[in-house]
Amino acid sequence: MAGKTLGYGDKWIIKKCSLPHTCYSSATREDHCQLTSAMVADVIRLKITKNVDISINAIRDLVEERYPGANPKYNKLWRGRELAIARQFGSWEGSYSHIIPLLDAIQRTNPGTRYTVVSKPTEKEGYRYFMRAAWAWGPCIDAVPYLRPVITIDACFLSGRYKGNLLMACGYDAENQLLPLAFALVEKENFDNWGWFMRWLRYEVIGLNRFMCVISDRHGGIKKVFRQDDLGWNEDDGECVHRLCSQHVAENLKKNIGDDEVCRLFKIMVKKKKPRRLNESMEAIRLLRPDAIDYLARVGKNVEHDESEVAKPWKVYQAMDNGYRWGIMTTNGSESLNNVFKQSRKLPVSAIIEDTFYKCVKWFVQRKEKAEACRDEGQIFSTRVHRMLSKRARKTDKMKVTPFGHVHGEYQVVSQGEKVPFGLEAGRLTYTYQDYMYRVIIASETEVECTCQKPHLTKIPCVHVMSVCSLRHFNANSFVSTYYSIDTLINTWSGLFHVYGNQCEWPTYTGSIIVPEQRLITVGRRRHNRIPGWMDMLQGRRLGHQASRATMERNARGYILYTIFSFLKIHFTIKLINLWLSFF
Repeated sequence: MAGKTLGYGDKWIIKKCSLPHTCYSSATREDHCQLTSAMVADVIRLKITKNVDISINAIRDLVEERYPGANPKYNKLWRGRELAIARQFGSWEGSYSHIIPLLDAIQRTNPGTRYTVVSKPTEKEGYRYFMRAAWAWGPCIDAVPYLRPVITIDACFLSGRYKGNLLMACGYDAENQLLPLAFALVEKENFDNWGWFMRWLRYEVIGLNRFMCVISDRHGGIKKVFRQDDLGWNEDDGECVHRLCSQHVAENLKKNIGDDEVCRLFKIMVKKKKPRRLNESMEAIRLLRPDAIDYLARVGKNVEHDESEVAKPWKVYQAMDNGYRWGIMTTNGSESLNNVFKQSRKLPVSAIIEDTFYKCVKWFVQRKEKAEACRDEGQIFSTRVHRMLSKRARKTDKMKVTPFGHVHGEYQVVSQGEKVPFGLEAGRLTYTYQDYMYRVIIASETEVECTCQKPHLTKIPCVHVMSVCSLRHFNANSFVSTYYSIDTLINTWSGLFHVYGNQCEWPTYTGSIIVPEQRLITVGRRRHNRIPGWMDMLQGRRLGHQASRATMERNARGYILYTIFSFLKIHFTIKLINLWLSFF
């Protein structure tokens, strides 16, 4: 190495080195300081657009492919993914300030759209903390009159940088397809937020004079909504009825009873429409586990262990529902929407709003075209109902109809070879096959009754009614509700969405700037998969590596061992702390 003195003291300055470099640092660094998180974000820019949930290992492979020999640390890859998401979908903090301008721009070009944003003051003038927001698109609101009067509500967590929950209310069309009616972003799932959302849903989306059946899980905040006088959902005042999701009840039954066979029987029993079928299944469960019947008797109560409160089995069983459910037993519609928006829930809040908009645009276009194609083929009802009627019509040959007077319209229909209880064997019910009688009353051209209850519960004629219609040359289609007609299905999806333009074309916003609270920042690894319940374990479903660990900790034996281990861990930790303090 060549150098040149400065001419004073012992200082040197290196001017030029013509020899090869031979010295090395004491430690080789693989995580190059020049490879910043911004460069990582640039590498995965195209991939993040297609897959927001790209894994860290996949990002590492992409970086190593672009820069051979580089081995960036985990936190740098994580920050690179966060930065790539922010570049593509907007910054995490700045997206909150875009909520009102974005919703205002969509409302301006899509008439009928409703939204509200609630905020609270900050220490800084001109800024306000975000609390909650709700929105519903105009075409979705216009579709409410064409939907059956039943909605399901549910919540799912956000898995981005900031904590929060996405609340959703869904309706169902003639094909049992989901139609999202309203969304809301809140801090957490409690009565305050559910009450605020449900009141807004009633006044701005559903309407005050429209009776509805609401199906939900047994969350305490939701149950309390239906006992309030000022939210528009008071059951005692006849504003609505509240029913429980059978899947969540089955999950709770499994957790409390722990019997797989009982849980299987319940899932079959809860959907039964014939009262005798319900009673048979109840007796089968009673023989297996009497404590399961006691638990199910408490499920419908507002306060489960309140002995003074009357049991409410109609909240659970379809046979006792009086037709309010319209055959919808679970909140699986809302649950499936949780999966539809699983990717968008990892994005900044403004991107979540945009994703709900474009998902609805896609569904309205595709489903209207499909419904119109069915009408052109000559269908009168939706494909689902058309197939159901065709299947029941083929079974009328096995029915024997006896008129009991055409004036009052009473008929006896005997079903050949129906399954009925025979007796007890080894503590279980045994069955045989024999003829069974049903009573049908046709009161008018649109009103019909049958002891099987299917026409009353679903508003679709059963095979017994269709057998009478075949004998008397009645039109069975007149007993099908107009909610199932193909014209109603087309009208449901006839709403038009419009482009809301670029951000530079939006109306000028002059209000306060909305910002998130720092306390809502998620610390550590984001939770992307929901914690599985007992029904997931029973059905063998896996929900990812985190859910797999949670399942292991929540099975019967693992839960006990996990509890004991946690207790011992805390105990020895306290012992070590006391030992350490004794030295001072």
